[in-house]
Amino acid sequence: MFALNPATGAETVVYSFKHSGGDGATPRGNLIDVGGTLYGTTEGGGTNNQGTIFSFDPATNTEAILHAFNMTDGASPWAGLINIGRQLYGTNPSGGRHGDGTVFSMNAVTGATATLHAFSASDGAYSVANLLSCAGNLYGTANQGGNSSSEGGTSNNGTVFTYPP
Repeated sequence: MFALNPATGAETVVYSFKHSGGDGATPRGNLIDVGGTLYGTTEGGGTNNQGTIFSFDPATNTEAILHAFNMTDGASPWAGLINIGRQLYGTNPSGGRHGDGTVFSMNAVTGATATLHAFSASDGAYSVANLLSCAGNLYGTANQGGNSSSEGGTSNNGTVFTYPP
């Protein structure tokens, strides 16, 4: 992770992921600010090497792994998180009950995590884009899976989905 001073253009590395000791590896998604703490995901690393949810305190340059994914609850998140009332939401492109990814939540105060939905081929698979909150629902895309096509098989061209948090 790095910090960039927009006035001077100076860049400072504030944290380097180690991939050892349960640390995360390969952050892909955006960071979000929740009450002065930054939150994000890593595609790899963690105790199960299936990715993590982490926090970073910019005041102390301290990173903490809050959750390590384990395939059952999803794996390898690419997208960042969104925050709705200190409840963080995100997606995993793989893992879950059917192996096609999950929608998950984590309470930023308690650290409690939950798998909210396990994708199957018919309702989507491989969700790698950020979620969006609109009109009380979460919206997202999955770039594989989909309903049956007119040819009788699955379309496998992806889906747009909604989930009520």
